[in-house]
This record gives sequence, structure tokens and C-alpha cells, in this order.
Amino acid sequence: VDSPVKYEQDELRDLLSFFAHEDIREYLTSCLPVENYMASGVSVHNLNRIRDEICEGASPGGYIFLHGYLVIASSIGGNVICLHSPSGRVVWVDHTSFNADTISFKDRATGKWCYLPFTSENIHKAVIPLNESIESFLEDLLLDRLTAQLDELE
Repeated sequence: VDSPVKYEQDELRDLLSFFAHEDIREYLTSCLPVENYMASGVSVHNLNRIRDEICEGASPGGYIFLHGYLVIASSIGGNVICLHSPSGRVVWVDHTSFNADTISFKDRATGKWCYLPFTSENIHKAVIPLNESIESFLEDLLLDRLTAQLDELE
């Protein structure tokens, strides 16, 4: 993997809402790769790919971006890993769970499908927490320690 790209805040104006969380700001300004690369079985995105993943109409990133979820990686099946601001949590998001007015997901505890109105409050019910710490998650991801866990979610 090449050295990460260093970005200034003015180059990331479209992502400034995420700068409130120090770890996300650090990731965006100092840790983004030049090119996408594979780690723990997922594609870790560069800035251009992140922007593609969060544009209007992209699923799921385009739907949840305005609610504080930043896509940083994708699985082969199109599911994504997001950093959440302001909580700093890292979450897994199924690519089929979101559309303009509905959130649908399979409850992992009951095995039943849930269908909820698309609201900021309901998004957190559909995402799967991966780690409370961005730094710890990124270390595990880059060292390929998460392959089995992420494959299971796929």
C-alpha cells in the first residue's frame, strides 16, 4: 500500500461535517489511500471512491451520508463499512437496507425482517456495530484481522 494522501480542509469541503469527530478528521486528512486496496477482504476507498459512494442515489451511502455515516470501504457484495459522526462508531451497512422512504433489515436476534420509516433514529437499528473505536478498527482491518467477521456479515 502506498503512503496515504495528505489533504487540506479546503480540499474536503463536502466532508467538513465529519470533522467534528477528531478521529474521522484525522482519517480524512491523513489516512486516505492514493488507490483503493484490499484489507480484511474489503475494498478500502480513496477519496474519489468515497465521494462516489456518498453521492445522491448511491445505496446505501447516498441515503445515510446526511445522517452522519461516511462510507470508507465496501465488500464484494456491495455492503459498506461506515464511520459514524458524532459517535465515532464503525458500522456495517447492508446495501439493500435503505431507500428514500423505508429502512428494511433482518433482525439478527429474531431472524425476522423489519420495515421502518426512513428516519435518522431508525438508521441505527439497521446498521451493525463493528467497533466503538475507529483507531482500533482500522488497525484490525489493515492487519487483516477482520476477514472472518466481515465474511460472516456478507
